[in-house]
Amino acid sequence: MNCKGYILLVLIASVIFSCGTDNTAEIRRANFARDSVIELTKAKDTIIDGFMNSLNQIKRNLIEIQKLESEVADSQKSNNVIYESENLSLTKEIQTIKNLMDLNQKALTILNVELNKAKFKIALQNKKIVILNAELLDKTIELEKLYNYLLFKNKTITELNALLKK
Repeated sequence: MNCKGYILLVLIASVIFSCGTDNTAEIRRANFARDSVIELTKAKDTIIDGFMNSLNQIKRNLIEIQKLESEVADSQKSNNVIYESENLSLTKEIQTIKNLMDLNQKALTILNVELNKAKFKIALQNKKIVILNAELLDKTIELEKLYNYLLFKNKTITELNALLKK
């Protein structure tokens, strides 16, 4: 084999070995970033589901309160005289209304605390997403440069092959 053949062989080998670098660390980091985004999305969904469940429970309590208030108002309209058994029933209904109102108040307090925590978590998640988007853009640029480099090397190899054939 002549000198041009050795040069061509060395160039081809250098291109092949430079492209075949171990990317396992990079792949692990990319998988970690992907998994992180998936976890963030699941966390947001869980928070939203929790809020919706709490709001639905509050709504059910309010409907029950309206029904009980209506019953209390109807019993007061129908009779000016309240018998002891009716009084006991009304007291029980009023106590139930009070208990439901207390439950709603506690649920709203918890929701406010959770909402403030969620706002903080969402802000952190949004920051992570911005960072991941920036890293993705960097990798896209890096891949574009690598692609252009490979095109250049391919052109060089083609030119060297043409020289060897002469």
